Amino acid sequence: MKLLSYARVSRDRQVVSGLGLESQRSLIKAYAETHGHEIIRYEVDEAVSGAKHERPALNRVLADLREGVADGLIVAKLDRLTRSLLHFAELMEVSRRQSWTIIALDMNFSTADPSGELLASMLAIFGQWERRRISTRIREALAVKRSRGERLGAVRKVTDEALREIHLLRSAGGSWRSVARALNELETATPGGGRWHPATAQKAYVRHWRQEVQP
Repeated sequence: MKLLSYARVSRDRQVVSGLGLESQRSLIKAYAETHGHEIIRYEVDEAVSGAKHERPALNRVLADLREGVADGLIVAKLDRLTRSLLHFAELMEVSRRQSWTIIALDMNFSTADPSGELLASMLAIFGQWERRRISTRIREALAVKRSRGERLGAVRKVTDEALREIHLLRSAGGSWRSVARALNELETATPGGGRWHPATAQKAYVRHWRQEVQP
């Protein structure tokens, strides 16, 4: 396979020493040579936390994978890619829809293998459970408002699916820009039928999630 490599260090002293990046790159290179894969580019985010989704190098990798530049993404350690289970589940779903592979060497994990497919299925089940839980809370909150005779305004202009996806992405720590991009990649319907923008996603979240779900 043709792979894009991604590495990350979170502390400035690791950037200066190069130790963290060097070890990650060595592991990736050795794996690729052993398994006959081609690393077409190494991308690095320096002094960036794994909790942040707005990472320039990772964004470039995901954009290229979306365009079919490579067959997959390889990382030396899964926590270099993300520290969030929900974010990882989101990446797994995107990779499935766009038909590219994720390889994490420390976990001996690849979505091209049966074990990787199993994990992907488990994460999909977790994501489905979380979406249903959110949907139930939304319905219960709306029922309470109706029983009080309160007007619901424009709640139905945003679909339950969109509300669930926005909440999941925000819970995983995504910025409004990354949320909008993910919603467009997942082809989630917008209120007006166009594309999601950061302001659109934020407005939907504030108006429909915070007002309708929280007491």
